[in-house]
Parts: sequence; structure tokens; C-alpha cells
Amino acid sequence: MKHFRIFTLALCVFWALGMQAQDNALKAGFVNPPQEARPQVWWHWMNGNISKDGIRKDLLWMQRVGIGGVHIFDAGLKTPRVVPKRITFMTPEWKDCFKYAVDLADSLGLATTVTSAPGWSNTGGPWVKPEDAMKKLVWRETDVQGGSTLKIQLPEPFRVSGPFQNVPSGDDAHGQTYYQDINVLAVPLSPGDLSMQQMGARITSSDGNFTLRQLTDEDVVKASRLPGDTAKGYKWIQVEFDKPYTIKALSVADGRTWRVWTTNEPAATKFLQASDDGKTFRDICKIPISGAMLQTVNIPSTTARYFRVCFENQKRPIAVSELRLYTVNKVNRAADKAGFGTPSNIAKGPTVSSDKEPQLAEVVDLTDKIDANGQLVWKAPKGKWRIYRFGYSLTGKQNHPASPEATGLEVDKLDADAVGRYLEHLVDIYQDASGNRMGKDGIEHMMFDSYEAGICTWTPKIKEEFKRRRGYELTPWMPALAGQIMGDAEQTDRFLFDWRKTLCELIQENQYGKAREILHRRGIKTYMESHESSRPFLADGMDVKKNADIPMGAMWSSVRLMDFKDKTENGKQADIHESASVAHLWGQNLVAAESLTANGNDGIGLAYSLYPSILKRVIDLEFASGLNRVVIHESAHQPVDDKIPGQGLEVYGQWFHRFETWAEQAKPWTDYLARTSYMLSQGQYVADVACYYGEDTNVTACFNNDLPAVPPSYSYDYVNTTALVDLLSYDGHDFVAPSGMKYRLLMLDKNTTRMTVQALRKLDEMVRKGAPVCGERPTVCPSLSDSKEEWKRLVDDIWNTGRKNIYTGMSVGDVLKAIGVAPDFEAEDMDSLRFVHRTTPDAEIYWINNRSFHGCKMNATFNVRGLKPMVWRPETGETEEVNYRITDENSIVELNLTPGDAVFVVFQGEVDHHAIQKLPETTLSHLKTIDGPWTVLFQKNLGAPEMITTDSLKSYTESSDAGIKYFGGTAVYTNHFKLSKKELKQGRILLDLGTVYYLAGVKVNGKNFGWQWKPPYSVDITDALKKGDNQVEIAVTSLWRNRIIGDQQPDCKRRYTYTSFKFYDAKSPLIPAGLVGPMKLQLRK
Repeated sequence: MKHFRIFTLALCVFWALGMQAQDNALKAGFVNPPQEARPQVWWHWMNGNISKDGIRKDLLWMQRVGIGGVHIFDAGLKTPRVVPKRITFMTPEWKDCFKYAVDLADSLGLATTVTSAPGWSNTGGPWVKPEDAMKKLVWRETDVQGGSTLKIQLPEPFRVSGPFQNVPSGDDAHGQTYYQDINVLAVPLSPGDLSMQQMGARITSSDGNFTLRQLTDEDVVKASRLPGDTAKGYKWIQVEFDKPYTIKALSVADGRTWRVWTTNEPAATKFLQASDDGKTFRDICKIPISGAMLQTVNIPSTTARYFRVCFENQKRPIAVSELRLYTVNKVNRAADKAGFGTPSNIAKGPTVSSDKEPQLAEVVDLTDKIDANGQLVWKAPKGKWRIYRFGYSLTGKQNHPASPEATGLEVDKLDADAVGRYLEHLVDIYQDASGNRMGKDGIEHMMFDSYEAGICTWTPKIKEEFKRRRGYELTPWMPALAGQIMGDAEQTDRFLFDWRKTLCELIQENQYGKAREILHRRGIKTYMESHESSRPFLADGMDVKKNADIPMGAMWSSVRLMDFKDKTENGKQADIHESASVAHLWGQNLVAAESLTANGNDGIGLAYSLYPSILKRVIDLEFASGLNRVVIHESAHQPVDDKIPGQGLEVYGQWFHRFETWAEQAKPWTDYLARTSYMLSQGQYVADVACYYGEDTNVTACFNNDLPAVPPSYSYDYVNTTALVDLLSYDGHDFVAPSGMKYRLLMLDKNTTRMTVQALRKLDEMVRKGAPVCGERPTVCPSLSDSKEEWKRLVDDIWNTGRKNIYTGMSVGDVLKAIGVAPDFEAEDMDSLRFVHRTTPDAEIYWINNRSFHGCKMNATFNVRGLKPMVWRPETGETEEVNYRITDENSIVELNLTPGDAVFVVFQGEVDHHAIQKLPETTLSHLKTIDGPWTVLFQKNLGAPEMITTDSLKSYTESSDAGIKYFGGTAVYTNHFKLSKKELKQGRILLDLGTVYYLAGVKVNGKNFGWQWKPPYSVDITDALKKGDNQVEIAVTSLWRNRIIGDQQPDCKRRYTYTSFKFYDAKSPLIPAGLVGPMKLQLRK
């Protein structure tokens, strides 16, 4: 028994020492974060403006200020030359510079990443051959009357490179042509399917010159101008028939499209009117904008003799190329449903059938009856027929914005072999350029930026892929891709869902999956962004990012976010949260983001106007969304020293490079980023809700306007169909994933009213085990591959059998309460608070962020019991005791957050389950104000006088001296104050600087207290103070903006600044600068 007690005691001591070591390791990593937690930067080499001297200075600066790595980009954007000779991409000189950069970065401990293409998007280059480039489906139509042998010349196919039919590419590649025929198909038409010519249509307009032939020739480019009508506010094109006809659909092309980066449907700028007499017109409907150049829509069935398509006046002149009215229904929003556009609201426009539609069995394949010159010989059965000549040509999209020599065609994202050839070549040329350093011994990662390569709707093997994936043949359905209803309207829409799903799967697997396969085989890991915003391509972002070693999102430093208007950027939050959800579910853990990107023209101008305390408001929202690896956008390479602040990525910033005014003071800022990243990568994320958002959409489109309706006291992850089907299971208490993630509730988003049988099967399986599900019953079986009978049976079994674990008509919060899930973190004013919870074997880590301009003191409730809480401050690395109370249900901690504050509350070490800690209260009182005169020494060679003396503190912009008014840089303020022995003994003395624009370094009696970069600009200076006279030096760094504006003044005799893009002029507004104060001493007891 004695030996057993000794063994037990030893085991307890061993366990306690082990736990203490884990506690100490966590704290040590927090105070001094490891290199992999430090922020990285995008390092753009601009248009051949490269020098080894600049590379060395850039990298040495990055290492000094705590940067962890670089992502090297070749970029163009017509950046002007500032070096004696441009160094062209992949020339021997470029390779020499590149190898020098890789070797030097490695010697400095900086990680190196290259991009998946020159430029930032996406996978393309000058080595991509036309046959390997992105392709689109094109077609021409010919209507014929059967009953005889026809010998006809089919219209010339659209061979032009561009996004749709004969629309040319906006890139320089539109001159390249590459075309292949696919099929020639004949479809029978109903007798009531009449052309405008058959109805005797006559065209008139409010102005301009239009003809029936021009409006119906399938040429989407050749257009006629339609001048505006300032009196009515709109102009019109009128179609007059010989007699009344019933019109059911129309097509129109006026150059207006739904931009891919726009989630919400743009306001309609066209509408349809009808009249019986040509004098009195009635409104029929608005005509929505398409993602493609041609919009085809069904309209309310309308009988009239006169129809007018009206175009509201726009700033840009209207030019109309196509206008057709149909007596039969067409596929509603045909081009978008066929994948030529990516609007987020496709499901809202179901197609409606006419009386009789062509059946699949009636489709005749005429491919073998056409010769090489496009002449068709066919013994056509009686009746009216429409002949479709289908082929494919290039989209013409090029990688961008690369230097001219590095620009070429984008590779076919749907073709795994083409992507494979592309990536093998890309890795080979980087391997050569780096001196065989691709992989773990040098360049460890390749980064895929957000997708900006446009649509792709064809690839040579797509028929085989469609049959393998969907289980039926594509060919007889192809007329539906041109807007023809086949079978019936419902079947056609279901086929088009399957078509889009196939395009999604091919790009996800053959671009991103293939990239993962090839790069892993070559020893290279990946960062992968996806949509970033809205829905710029047909893919599910989670299925893209699951292929990444480090899934990646993006967030911009917009004026709105810097004003804490978070809801205006829900899409960006969703993008990072999507990446985080992937990492949580698939187990990658690290979540990166293209962080702090800025548009220099946002608001009154952001260029060279950003600084850490305002950027913190943005980066904290990124952390709240799941970020734990910061990749700053951007740090342009500075090849020369006589052009400052120098090079940039055209209008885009955040201009974080060695010539930024606060470049050498950036270490405390990067320390904050690193500490926060380190802590948020520990252990595992904690969430209670899994949000399933369905199919035929993506996260950034679904949640652009409103994030999931999960109460702010709980956390959630997004779940797509792949994660639902392949990862999640229910263990009787939690939804669990192989990564270890657990959730208590499955929430169904409103988009799941359309749900596939595959998803329903998995849902039914888990529901039968008692899994709680919150959401409404699906109403649409979207896929033609699915059995409607099985779909209905599954829906009925889940929703119509009285299951108590299915919750409909209830909020997520009410359901969580009903199933006994307590809030994870709760406090007053949760609308202004964000939190992240991570759990480790020995600690519960909460990150709390006050997203408001007001401070808040609160008693916060945490869903933790029996552990001691402490506050850890990432801006300083300090930890502090807090007041707390432990109950049987939770822990209540007293927190005092300043405006915009972010702290960690770390629960570690066992305490009594009813422990209470009440610390002595501290007070802060005024001791004295430090008044003038002040001596101010200005940084040299920036236009200001060397030194001035001033009685008061004020913004430089109030000075009558132009050198001071426009000063940007660092100035040192010196003063002194006296303290008595009695004052020194009263308590701790703090120096409060008051208002600072924008960073301040504090020295007292020669003791350096470092740089203060965020309000409150207050520092405890007690240990440097002495009785009698005390000397204070405050180095204040302001920004480049005012100096740049000063250089634009007409009376400016010398210019001190150079920027590669012009942001400001003489009339641009100045921003405050300098030390404004008042400066005070405060007493803390």
C-alpha cells in the first residue's frame, strides 16, 4: 500500500509538471510567437522594375520588423520604368534576381511562396497553347421547313475568342482563333413557333436606325446606337405586327451585364410595353439584367399588335445588337442557366412550358451530314425544324495583371491533362530559376489567388464526364444550352442544374484537385483562395479550398470596415469564414487571408493614409471570421532608393513596404498580428452550429447580405454537400467530423429548399439516429439525375413523420435552447462584440473583440467551469489577473475593453468550482498636464524646417509654413516636467499622450518605452522617473499623404515624393498629422 501511495503521488507530480510545461509553452509562444505565426506579405515585382540591391533591402527590412515570409508575384499594370533596364520575366537576369531573393529569404528565416501564374489570376501564361486554353460553347441556328432533301449552307460558326458567342475578349488574345465543331442537331418546332419575319414585324424606334435583320442576325456585337430621350427618361424600340400575336418570351442584348463581383441583382434598366393601337401602351414587365451579353427571359403571356422594349437613360450610351420576340416560351434566363453568367438568383427564375415542347427522342443528330465547308445535305421529315450547329472556341482570357512578357492564355480549368501540363511546366521554370529549390528546401508553397479568369463552358471530354457523373447523355439536351426547352420546362431546368453541377465539379477537381496532386508530388504545398466575393465562377468555394494545405480568403481595408460597419462586408467575412470552416472540417487548421487590401481611391483616398490602429479594425474582423495566418496585401518591391514612397500595385495597397513612413516602427504591429495568429491556431475551434447552405451556389453569394441567423453568443461553421455527405456523422450527441470537429445542431439555410437526393439520404440517415435539424422542408428536386419518387420519400420521412428532432418555424437560438445548448460567450451589447473559442487539452482560449468606438465594462459569461481565467493582451504580450466568479454552469469574468479592443481570456489551471476572485480596485486620476514650449525636430529632406519651438500642440495642417503643413514622416517633440518626492510615492505614473497622428515612440530620461501604435496612447513611465526635472522625448510618425498632396501644389518648388500611380492632386483633402495632445501625467493607485 505504501508503494502504491508513492507511485500515485509521483504520478500526480508528473501530471502537474506536464500541465505546467504545457501552460508555460502556450504562454512562451504568446509572448514570443514562432516564425510560422508571423505575418507574411505579397511582394509584387512590378513590370520588370527589379534590382538586387532593392531585393536585399526589402528582405532585410522585412526581417527587422517581424515579417514571416514573402509571396513573390510578377505583376505589370503598365507600371512606369524607374530602373535603368527592365528585367524581363524568366530571362537569365530575372532568374538570377529570383534565385538571389529565394536564397536570401531562406537565410533570413523568411518563408517563400510563388504564385500559380504571373499576375494574380489564375493559371495561365505564354506557354499555354490554344488547344489547352479555356473554351466556351458556341452555336448558330437555322430554321428550315422539312418534307424534302435540303441542301443548305449553315451559318459560319463563331470563331472569335471571347466570353459569349461572337463577343470578343477584353484581353489582347481576341485576335487568336481556335474552333472545333461538336454536333449538328435538328429539333422539331411547334407550328406556333413563329419568327418575327413570319409575323411580318416592322421595326421603329424613338431615335436611331434599326432593322429587323440587324436585330435578329445572332450577331451580339454589331449594334446600333439608341439615343436617350431626356423628356421621358427612356427610349424605345417598337415591334409592330400585321395583327395581334401572343408573345411569351424575348431576347435582348444592349451591352448591359450583371458584373460577376455583384451579388445583388442590379436594378432593371429595361421594361416591356404592349399596345393594341400603337398609341396607348401598358407596362408588361421589367426585363432583368443577365450575366451574359444576351438575356433571354419569359414574360407574362401577352397578346398585342405593338410591343415596345424601353431602355432607361444611362450615363453610358445604349447600343442594341439583338431583339427578338417569341411566340413560345424559352429557357428563362437561358444564358445564365447554361453557365455563361453566374448570378446568385438563378433559382428564382423557373422556366415555364409552352403547350408542346420538343422531346428528346425527336432530336436528330446531323453531325455526319455536314461537310468541312459547313454545307448540310439532309432529307428532312415534314414540319418546321431548327438546326443547331454547336462548336467551341476560346474565351480568350489571359493571366493578369502580369508583365507583358509573362502574359498568355489561361489554361482550360475543366481539363485535368491541360492543367497538368501547365503546372508541370510552371514548376519546372521556377525550379530552374530558383536553383532547384522548389519544395521543402526552399519554396514550400504555391499560392492560387482569387479566381478572376471568367467563364468556361466547354472542354473536349465534357460529354464523357457528363455521362459518367450524371448518368445520361448530354447530346440530346444540348439545345437547352441555347435556350430551347426540351421535354418540358421542369426537366429542362433540372438538366441545366446538372450541367452547372458538372462544370462546378470539373473545375474543382481538374484545376484545384489536380493542382494539389501535382504539387504534392513535387513537394510543394498550396494556398488557395476561391471566389473572394459574390460568385465570379461556377464552383463551390469549400470544394475548391478543401484541396488547399492552407485555405485562404480575403478582406479589404474599406472605409466602411474602418468605421466598424461590419455588415457592409458580410461577403468578405463569409469568404474567410468559409476558409476557416474548410480548415476545421478537413483538418488543415491554418486559415490564411489576403489581408488589408485597399483601394487607394476609396472614400477621400486611402493611398498612403493607413496606419496600424485603423488597420486593426479590419484585421480584427478577419480574426473574428477565423483567420490565423495573416498575408498582408501588399508590399511592392522597391528597386531604387531615390523614388519614395515608390512602387505600388497601381491603385491597390496597403503600401506596406520599406518606404512607408512607419516602416521601421512596424514591429509592435506585426507582434500583435503574430500573437493573435499564434493563439488562434492552438487546439481546435469550438462551434455549436453547422450551417448547410445547399448546392448551385457558394458561400460568398449566399451570405453577402445576411450572415447565418445564428445568435452572436454561439459560433458556427459552413457545411457544403461534400462535407455533409462525406465528413459528418452523428454519434448520438454531436455531429462529428474526422478532424475532431463537433457541432450540436445542423441548420439548413433558405437555399436548401432545393436539395438533391444525395444530401437527403445523408440527412435522413442522421435524423433517424436522433440528430437535431433546424430548417424548412425542401420543395424542389433540382437534379434530373435524381428519382423524384425517392426524393419525395426522403423528404416525407424527414419532415412529415412527426420527428421531434426536426425543428421548423423556429429560430436557431430557440432550437439551441430547446436542445439544451448553453451560450458559449455572452455579455451585454453582443451586437458590438465578436468572439472566437479554441480548446486545447489544458486550456480554453477565448478571443474577445469590441467592435465599436465606445469602451465597455462587462460581466461576461463563458461556458467554462473549474478553470482560472486570465486576460492576455496581444498588443503587449502582457497577462493580468481579473475578477471572476465560478458557478456550477459557467464562469463570469469582469472585462473592461477600450474602443476597438481585443483580448484573450485564457482559462487554465483548476480552481474550486465555486471560486471567486475580487482584486483590489485601481483608480486613475490626473496628476499634471505637460505644457509648452515644445521643441520639434523634423526628419530631414522632407520639406519641413529642421527645428521649431511651439507653445501648443496642434496638427501640422494648421501651420502657415507649407513645409510643416504638408509634412509626412517622423518628428521628435522634446519637453521636460518636474516631479516632487511626494508625487513619486503616490503610485504608478502614466504618461498619456492624448491624440496622436499616428504612431508615437516614448523616451523618458533616456529610457526607451517603445512605440505606441493604438489609442489610448498611454504608457507607464514610473521606472524612469526621478525627483526634480524629467526629460521626455516623443517621436511621432505621420503619413505620406499630406506630403504627396503638398508636392502637387502649384507653388511647390521641389517635389519630395514619387508614386507609380497618381492618387492625389492639389485640391485633395489633408488629414491630421503630428502630436495634438494634450499630454498629461496620470496617477494609478
